[in-house]
Amino acid sequence: MALIFSTGHISVNGSRSVYDARRNVRKYSRLIQRQGYEVKMGKIEIQSISATCQLMTSKKLNLDHLARLVKGHYEPELFSAMGIKKNGLTFLIFNSGKVVITGLKEQDENGHKVKQVIKSFLPTFHIA
Repeated sequence: MALIFSTGHISVNGSRSVYDARRNVRKYSRLIQRQGYEVKMGKIEIQSISATCQLMTSKKLNLDHLARLVKGHYEPELFSAMGIKKNGLTFLIFNSGKVVITGLKEQDENGHKVKQVIKSFLPTFHIA
């Protein structure tokens, strides 16, 4: 999916890799060219990367208790996940053990940075 602005900026969302994002920008640029507009490719900048992982646990997480332990934010009436902000990253942890990480600025191929930050506040969990 892409958002194309009248200023000429294109925002591509949902790419699975940096390579896919660059390919999608080129694809949308070609579509604009076919409509008769002159297109010059500028610098392609990655704004934000999201990641997901699964905490290996045999039962549902008690997010209310966990939020108190790690100083997270959990309001079950508003949203079903607990939020934690660490090292410029935002973690949403669901009671199933699913973790959504946003705020990455560069691709972390093996997830070392993410695993290191998760281990800092959840040292007893294994990450799949």
